[in-house]
Amino acid sequence: MLKESDRYFTPAWLVEAVLEQLGGSIDLDPCWDPDAGCVVRAEEVFDIRKSQDGLVLPWDGTRVFCNPPYSDVAPWVLRAVQHAANGGEVLMLINASTDTSVWQRYVLRHGCVCLLNKRVSFGRPGSNKLTPNLQASAVVYFGTDVAGFVRVWSKTGSIIRRVDGEAAQDLR
Repeated sequence: MLKESDRYFTPAWLVEAVLEQLGGSIDLDPCWDPDAGCVVRAEEVFDIRKSQDGLVLPWDGTRVFCNPPYSDVAPWVLRAVQHAANGGEVLMLINASTDTSVWQRYVLRHGCVCLLNKRVSFGRPGSNKLTPNLQASAVVYFGTDVAGFVRVWSKTGSIIRRVDGEAAQDLR
């Protein structure tokens, strides 16, 4: 169930970078909001207020952008990992909560991460005023175009990747 406190709109500067990474268009936004303040334009959108649950409906598009409800990002991250495993690309805007289990189990193991170099200010329904996020934000990419992700997102923050086991040995 969507909470009113989850209705924050992705800023235009961030959507422009998403479009640059995805070749100029977004196939699906599974967390779209119909408010006029929403600047994300995708070929297909799911609106939970119309019983269009993006966690249940098929993600037919290859290129997905998702700014999920921050009150429960875990199922959205899992869905993004699954979509990428089936050949899709997903860009997600989420809090940089690197100490959480979803980050440790899924984001860092399956995604490329850009820790944004500034706090994101979001639009809110019925307001022209931007609301700054109280936490740091990250853009996470699940897909195979890692070079494209680095090219686009290194302009807006620091790119991080996980190094485990044998790969860590090579760093010595």
